[in-house]
Amino acid sequence: MIVKKWKLMTKSFVVCIVFSVISMVGMAVFFIQRNQLEEPGELFTDAMIMEENGSFEKNGQTDNLGYICIPLPAEMTEEKIEIINDRSSHKIMVTMKNVPEDFFYHHSLSGSNQYITRQMYGYAQGVARLDFELSRFCEYEKRIESNHLYLKFLPPSEMYPYIVVLDAGHGGEDAGTVVYQVEEKSVALNTVLKTGEKLESAGVRVYYTRADDNMVDTEERIRLADEVQADLFVSIHCNADSKTRVTKGIEILAKRPYENLAGCMEEELEAMSATVRREFVDGIPILDGLEVPSVMVQTGYLTNKQEALRLTDEKYLDKMADCIYNGIMQVYEGAEK
Repeated sequence: MIVKKWKLMTKSFVVCIVFSVISMVGMAVFFIQRNQLEEPGELFTDAMIMEENGSFEKNGQTDNLGYICIPLPAEMTEEKIEIINDRSSHKIMVTMKNVPEDFFYHHSLSGSNQYITRQMYGYAQGVARLDFELSRFCEYEKRIESNHLYLKFLPPSEMYPYIVVLDAGHGGEDAGTVVYQVEEKSVALNTVLKTGEKLESAGVRVYYTRADDNMVDTEERIRLADEVQADLFVSIHCNADSKTRVTKGIEILAKRPYENLAGCMEEELEAMSATVRREFVDGIPILDGLEVPSVMVQTGYLTNKQEALRLTDEKYLDKMADCIYNGIMQVYEGAEK
């Protein structure tokens, strides 16, 4: 009896392993098919990409340059189309569901764009993906009309009148200063997100060096400001004093050429604290590496218990974000006079 049970268990075990292996192989094959993109020329030809027929219309003006026109199956809806703009790789990926396998062999893309350096195509189980590698980071405009998807790639500065990069210091494994169970990285991110929301509601295009709890190196933060051609760069941190726990106040750090930005921030932040210091410094890597007007706002001393607890208060941080927002808008208003 025991022997029979053992044989039965052994057979069941073998069947489970075989089924698992088959499932894994099937998933692997689909993954490879889903992600393998054909090289340019296998589907895309110069004629298919460069022929220009049609137009991209914006604000009643017809623009014959800088667009790509992608034909769509008759039953295609906007909900079946996903567009991902990967800034790090300078790649825009268009994924479409429920596409016939041979659709793009019979329907050519048209148009041209000076920033496209390479086009790739992949297909698996009804999902088609078109990748456009660009020579630089671009944003895109899109329009769906008459079974066609129109995409236009443009540098951010050609799409937005105001561009600000907000930088939440530290992140991920780097918590920054941690005192009284208050983490600098969390205060910085909370302040940045609140400020960004206010700026976006005013029509400012905001880019974040980080929008969640991940670590971003200094070079990448600087590169973002360069790629999006930012007007201003504002970095948010907290302060600390290793010698005493009574030091308090807000500190604004900047390079000497950016006195206007620092001055506007100081004027607005004086509403938050009786102690606001402005200092022009060298030797801070992120400020030294930037070529756009930049400032670092140290929102308070975490080593001061009263300030540390205040920096966890949502209403207080809302006011802090208001002041930073007002400082930024004051710079723009001054430039327009």
